[in-house]
Amino acid sequence: MNSAIKIMAIFVGISKIDAAKRELEHSIRLFFSQGDIVVIHLVACSSYSILTGLGKTMGVGSMREELLTRVRKDKIRYVQRKLDEPFNFFKHALRDPNDILKFSPESSEFVIWDSINIYQKITKEITGLMMSFRLWFYLKNSELLLKTEEKEYFKEAGNKIDINDRSFFLQAAEIFENKRTNRSISGSY
Repeated sequence: MNSAIKIMAIFVGISKIDAAKRELEHSIRLFFSQGDIVVIHLVACSSYSILTGLGKTMGVGSMREELLTRVRKDKIRYVQRKLDEPFNFFKHALRDPNDILKFSPESSEFVIWDSINIYQKITKEITGLMMSFRLWFYLKNSELLLKTEEKEYFKEAGNKIDINDRSFFLQAAEIFENKRTNRSISGSY
């Protein structure tokens, strides 16, 4: 008795920008859910890589590229390697398989922040998750802002919002997204 097994292939069309958006939003969800720091970094960097590539074709730069314009020419490669070190370490094992990386999870926050800015420049949109992360980032890092009134606004808001309560920012993301897409808000907040 021969039985044939039918295998049906299902394909889904995914554009580069859609892949970058999915990865970026997933890294934000993982971040707010206090997921694994390595996975957050890998997913965020993967999105960042796509977005910077797309940005180059559209004349949209990243903050990292702007930073590198301020580095001495003989040190650019060194700085690039340092910036890429965690992403490459987490992806590859051929070179120095027994190394231990001193990793700062905070670097993922900056990758996500830069990715959001690039995504917004490319698409002219920002999702609820991206808005919520940007809010969290500015509350945590208000000293990075140039405009005094923005600094003060986020510093004051930071005194009223617990930035360590990341579930709050997931709820805020849903509210932002519903508002952005004009959907009614479900649940109670």
